[in-house]
Amino acid sequence: YALGVVHDRRRDVAEAAKSYNEVLRLNPRATAAQVALSRLSLASGAGTAALPYAEDANLAAPTNVAARVALAKSLLAAGDLARAETEINVLLKGAPNTSATHALNGSLQAARNDVVAARHSFERALQLMPGSVDALTGLTLLDLRAKAPAQAVARLESEIAKRPNEAALLVLVAEAHSAAGSQAQAEQALRRAVSVHPGFTAGYAGLAQLFMKQGRLEDARLEFERI
Repeated sequence: YALGVVHDRRRDVAEAAKSYNEVLRLNPRATAAQVALSRLSLASGAGTAALPYAEDANLAAPTNVAARVALAKSLLAAGDLARAETEINVLLKGAPNTSATHALNGSLQAARNDVVAARHSFERALQLMPGSVDALTGLTLLDLRAKAPAQAVARLESEIAKRPNEAALLVLVAEAHSAAGSQAQAEQALRRAVSVHPGFTAGYAGLAQLFMKQGRLEDARLEFERI
């Protein structure tokens, strides 16, 4: 498990998953490894693979908040809003002062197009955990949906000033810059992201998508090859 954490922090997803799966071979009820594998699956876009890990974690540790958060995230990614709501309501009742709980509720409300409730939940998540990437991601998506990219850029640049090497924030601000028409600034932010964390595939994917929009197909192809 310790080895998996090391690979995880290095953003070496394949090796982290290999180590966590070895943990489960040795102990099939290892909740922390199940939660980690669910998170890695979601981050890599494999939402359907995330759900079984999260469900197993909840069976092994039904009172574990991290396991229930992983289950709710997996259900949201799978589009099962009804089940996700059930799990989120349990979290809101049992862990009302947990940032992740309110960020999840924000994602649920956003999926239901209740913008006011979603924004309130994301802002509450930020109050509980300043700098929460999940909450900042939710607020950014709401701003972009409302055609207010400048608002998103201002919020994110303020956060990046505090954490200049946070790759996930750099990818977010790049998306906001792109929506605002500032393609050069978007590229700069993405290049910073992959410079800080060379294994951060979302940064390369963002660059590839940006280049495709600009018709720079050869540059896009190179970024896909780096992934």
